[in-house]
Amino acid sequence: MCAWVFLSLVVLQGVHWFFRQEFSFQNLLSHLGFILGVFGLAWVLERLFSKNPLIDQLGGVLILGVSAAIYLQSRSTLGAWLLLISGWAVLIWLEARLSGNSSAWRRAAFKLLIAGIAGAAAIAVLQIEERFSEEEFFAAIQLGVMSFNWLVISLAYRQWSQAKGSPAMKGNASRTWLVLSLVGFCALGSFYTLSVYQNSFFPQEAPTFEGISNITPFICGQSAAEANTYQGREVFGRLVDLIESSPQKTVPEFGVLALAKNEAAWARRFHDELLNEARQMLFTQRENSVKYGQCLAAQRVYYYWLVSQSNPSLFNTEEKKVISEWFSAVNRRALSIGWVDWFYAIAFSHWPSGPYENQECGAGLLAILEVSGLGDPALAVQNREYLAKNPRGWLERFRNTDDTYNYQVEWLRNAWYQYLYWHQADPVNVQLSFEWFLLQALPDGSPLRYNHYAASSAAEMGYWAGNLSSEAAGGQSQAVSILRQDFGEVAMWLSGRAVDYMEAQGQYPGAQPGLERSTEMLGRSMGWGSCLMFGNSGLPNRAGPLAPDKIVFRNGWQDDSLYLLLNLRFTGWHRYKATNSIVLIYQNKPIASEIHLGKPFSWLPVGRSLLRDKRNPRENLNSLLVRRTGLSAAVHALTGIGSPWAQDPPFYAEVERFETGPEMDQSRTMISGWRGWQQGRGILFDHRGPVVIVDQVKGPDNGRAAISWHFMGPLTQQANGRYQLGEGRGSTEVLFIRYDGRLAQDELHEAWLEESGYTELIYAPKQRGSFSLLTVLLPPGWAGSQASFLKDPTGAVLRLEKDGSQIDFKLAGYLDGSE
Repeated sequence: MCAWVFLSLVVLQGVHWFFRQEFSFQNLLSHLGFILGVFGLAWVLERLFSKNPLIDQLGGVLILGVSAAIYLQSRSTLGAWLLLISGWAVLIWLEARLSGNSSAWRRAAFKLLIAGIAGAAAIAVLQIEERFSEEEFFAAIQLGVMSFNWLVISLAYRQWSQAKGSPAMKGNASRTWLVLSLVGFCALGSFYTLSVYQNSFFPQEAPTFEGISNITPFICGQSAAEANTYQGREVFGRLVDLIESSPQKTVPEFGVLALAKNEAAWARRFHDELLNEARQMLFTQRENSVKYGQCLAAQRVYYYWLVSQSNPSLFNTEEKKVISEWFSAVNRRALSIGWVDWFYAIAFSHWPSGPYENQECGAGLLAILEVSGLGDPALAVQNREYLAKNPRGWLERFRNTDDTYNYQVEWLRNAWYQYLYWHQADPVNVQLSFEWFLLQALPDGSPLRYNHYAASSAAEMGYWAGNLSSEAAGGQSQAVSILRQDFGEVAMWLSGRAVDYMEAQGQYPGAQPGLERSTEMLGRSMGWGSCLMFGNSGLPNRAGPLAPDKIVFRNGWQDDSLYLLLNLRFTGWHRYKATNSIVLIYQNKPIASEIHLGKPFSWLPVGRSLLRDKRNPRENLNSLLVRRTGLSAAVHALTGIGSPWAQDPPFYAEVERFETGPEMDQSRTMISGWRGWQQGRGILFDHRGPVVIVDQVKGPDNGRAAISWHFMGPLTQQANGRYQLGEGRGSTEVLFIRYDGRLAQDELHEAWLEESGYTELIYAPKQRGSFSLLTVLLPPGWAGSQASFLKDPTGAVLRLEKDGSQIDFKLAGYLDGSE
């Protein structure tokens, strides 16, 4: 027995080594105990139970049922190990019963089938428990590894069993019953798993907050308005000049230049580039896993339509025929069903169709093909039927439901194409769609990104919004006034601000509706302050409730104003594990940020290879980390895939408090029910600069949790336990303070992540269970402040003092026992 147990142990340890997990005696003992448990229980099932026919039939089911009940009641890691031991031992017993005295190839087939069931059952239960929080392809690899592990242990057990001289188990009259039962179990399990998966992207109910409604989903404070203004005509000229000088121009940018500059040279360049793509028949080939080409094709249709209207003689009859045939082929491809459409159909709970659901690219393409008259005439009825059955865009919502900032840009373009088709929209949705984007803009005009490597700027979007609020002309440009005038002024100001940044940093805008015409709109700053933002939830084809989205903190709109963005969600198709995580702290440059840059997963399909969405692990964020428990811990121990941190945070953080004031803005958000843990995260954002982030974490007495931070660039640890980011007078300091007043220096684990250029700091308290941590950010001007705890009539106070100035942060309501 020892030899076969040892062989199984070597294989399991080898799997861990293959997935680059460090060796640990705890893991070694877990593997050894698991193997012995499976061997022992399989022996009991095959030898002792076989003496009684009734027990032989029901014993395995009874043992599995008891272990499942124990796990469901306890949700403990020990219970998960018992469940896996029982399940795998029962499957060894089942495989022997099915194989019996069959031929060698049939025995091999049964063994492989049962191995697949062993992996699939474990991973299905795990995914249901974790609300399918892991990337689907990662789960598939876990399934394969678990199946391989079962196969190894099963073969080792069978060799040991036969070596003891025990006769091989023979099939009997119950084999048919076993096969039928197995088929039924697999069918019911698959159906239930699929049903849970389809409902795992968002919940049907979401937390609310007083004052938030579908009409007013944002609550914002005020900051000082800037005195400078931007003239729309000037902003237009600068944007066009930047596009003209861009080395990254493609057909849409040439279309903008042909319309905006009204010069024959740019019209001819657009003509040549578009015809080149038409002759290559781009966007008509099989799409495989990436259907984003439908968005790109829609841009070509849009600009060809506009340029042709403004310059009817630009294309001759033969060239128009080439382009018409191209767009007809694009139309046919958009309505064709590929293998990836079946994947989307399973997730989105509908019959597969060709138009791309994400960012409503498919609906946008069909809409602009129809409104321009450039679609395939033979498909006109099919195009219109799809649009009639799927009224989207501003008719349905104001925000793309993906948790990715730059996808709002794509969605707005497609909402615009659909608006041109329908000639109607919900005016509230139109207004809110631009507000949602611009309220998150960075104060110095820098582009913003989260959950994607690509950043989006307010330059193009702000100018478009300003244009939509200032013109009411008809004509082929379809210019309409559908945004409020005062909002358009702010949007134009933000566009000018972002253009300043682009010019200073050598960046370039891209094509966007609205950039093809000038406006006399005068851009003015309104001094938007910190904002609590709710948004649409759901999937492209299923609307969910209004739900928590982001909290934006800012103390102004100057170049050196401080900005903090807090994420409140883990929902949608393109979602990531950012519930109650700080996306970004920014002042002239990123201070702390999520890690969203990394090598693509080359073995995944192109559309799912980037480090984003569910592929970006929780430990890459600025957030609470909790250890895996239950089945998640057991499967991780057996496969070695992923990290020891749990990857299934709650859907939403509940907003318990949000207040803005003349000196300080505050929030408190709560996540709870996460493997027995809850986190109250308070943010006290003083307009003078310092920020205090209060994390109160409560959990099991024997559990372990941590707080992760990622600071841009190297940190220098000071003699007094502080960390300094940058050098000289422009440096920022960070303090980590326990509520008992001690600096948390000895419980911080620092690592320099060279590939991404971040310094990772993880606060992992030595004691198990609940803890509290205050992270104090001291920007330039407040670096070197002395921090102390005081008591006043309201409770505990954290006081910062420097050069005769002081700021008191009242902690009542943020920490238990601080009143």
